[in-house]
Amino acid sequence: MNKINISRLMQFFYGENMSWYKSGALTATNGSKTITGTGTQFTNPLNGVSAGRMLLLPAAGTVQIYEIESVQSDTQLTLVSAFTGTTGTGKAYAIPTSPAVSIEQFAHEFASTLAYYQQQLSGWQQILTGTGNVTLTTPDGQAVTVRSQQAWDVALDGKVTGVKQTGAFDATAGSLLINGAWGWGGSGQLSGITSDTDLLTYLRGANTPSSVLRLQYNSTYAKQNAASIYTRVNDMWSLISVGPHGSAGNSANGVRMSAGTTSGGQTVTYDVWTDKNLVKQTSQDDTTAGSVVLNGGHGLGANARPRAAGATGGAAGCGFFSYTAGNADNPFDGTGASGLHVQEAASYGWDLLGRDGGGIDFRLRQVSNGVASAWSTLWTSANLATPATLDTAQTISGAEIFTGGFQDLTTNLGRTTSPAPVALTSSAQLNALRNGGILFVNGSTSTASLMPGGSTSGYWFIVCIGKNDTTTNAAMIYAIQQGTPGVVYFGNLQTVGSVILDMVLTSDTAQTISGSKTFTANPVFQLGNPAAQLESTAVTEATVGRWAQFMNNSGVPWLLIRAGSGGATIADGQFIVTFPMATGTLLNDSSEQTISGKKIFIKDNEPIQIRP
Repeated sequence: MNKINISRLMQFFYGENMSWYKSGALTATNGSKTITGTGTQFTNPLNGVSAGRMLLLPAAGTVQIYEIESVQSDTQLTLVSAFTGTTGTGKAYAIPTSPAVSIEQFAHEFASTLAYYQQQLSGWQQILTGTGNVTLTTPDGQAVTVRSQQAWDVALDGKVTGVKQTGAFDATAGSLLINGAWGWGGSGQLSGITSDTDLLTYLRGANTPSSVLRLQYNSTYAKQNAASIYTRVNDMWSLISVGPHGSAGNSANGVRMSAGTTSGGQTVTYDVWTDKNLVKQTSQDDTTAGSVVLNGGHGLGANARPRAAGATGGAAGCGFFSYTAGNADNPFDGTGASGLHVQEAASYGWDLLGRDGGGIDFRLRQVSNGVASAWSTLWTSANLATPATLDTAQTISGAEIFTGGFQDLTTNLGRTTSPAPVALTSSAQLNALRNGGILFVNGSTSTASLMPGGSTSGYWFIVCIGKNDTTTNAAMIYAIQQGTPGVVYFGNLQTVGSVILDMVLTSDTAQTISGSKTFTANPVFQLGNPAAQLESTAVTEATVGRWAQFMNNSGVPWLLIRAGSGGATIADGQFIVTFPMATGTLLNDSSEQTISGKKIFIKDNEPIQIRP
């Protein structure tokens, strides 16, 4: 297929002097009137591209010719009819711009210009004489809709009423504001207010407008002779003043802000800090009251401030300090130190000091009435192998001495108050006891089989006094009933959790001992009238031998063997056998004796007595 030379084709119609514009390339979309250029300058008047020109686009075996309706920009133009070719980019094109001198071209351009201006004049005629909205076409082909003059008259009718202000501070309701109204766009108002009472009435007034004003007296709420701005929104107001004058209660060039509610329920005043009313430190050690701290002041944000030997803070105030290695007050040999000083008065406070090198080491001392105490060493993980902490379970392998006492709230060891009583209902509670552990038990809510003597009343202290190790439950325990000092139980906690407790013999209560007791030494009864009583319930009431008593009655020992229970004699069949044991009698407890011959004992109304 032969390619068509567009230039040659146009030269055929227009001759050799035909001008062309064909820079760049075009993008065209089938069905669209919009043509987009790349590397084009459609609006440059030197190129001659305009509405009414032809646009030639080569197609398959032919050339498609379109008329340009309008030019929007250097890279966009609009066709009179939609593009019918194949959608694509980078398309070659040509726009003939007529011979150099052509009456035909001039006539064409003139007609095009007249048509455009006629269109614009027609649009303005519709704006001036028409009703409703009017649609105009801009030079780049865009459609713009605007209101007609008649539509504007209808829209604005009744919107603005009244008269304008007679002066900048005319408060006539409904009047139109003039330039400079209430100081806006003008010089503001010289207020005639002379007291804070009148000022607050003005600021809280329901009809007080936002304005620019100047107060000519020394006010709590504004600077004297200061240009001030008053604003009001609903029930809230604010007043900001910047004053160049200094008078009583007012700093030079100060800024003061006040705000409140129209009801008067709340009113606040602030003086804004500026370089005119704010004093900063003259040095990092300056302690002038109220001055702003510099970066590095008192050691904040910089190196700690050096402290001389013998100094204890005082005038320097709270802050960070440091010692050189050779400072006499430095407790660390060979290294520097830095610390924190805190005080509540010039002569009272404390110092916390840390070593700057050579390992972790901290010291603390107190300053009282200007005198520093000796340094105390603080315990840390660096100088205490197994430190005791407050919130973790620990095994302390080394010996630790607590000079201030020790309290273990888990085992109740060292408590200063009794723990809350618990119900003993499981052997696991006993198994959990550690050496020195104490259970404070409520007998009335506990299981009888676990309680000392099966008790289900009163309160008991059950104490673990020895445990083999942490892997078994066996332990030695004793139990004491609260309020009953003579009741003590002692025994073993078996590995299975069962309790074997025996009552300990006491001196002031009656006891029943059910088990056999063996005394490896002779028991001694030291009483004013001691007695040992033996009773066998296996012997009947009327039989001698049921009850026996050894007693010392007025210094004379007797052995009485009787019938009856508990030592009480019976009317019939009473038998009493008495062996006098005093010194000099036949039966003597202090020397060996031999009784020869037959002895007959005859019972009468008196006890049978054996005499020499």
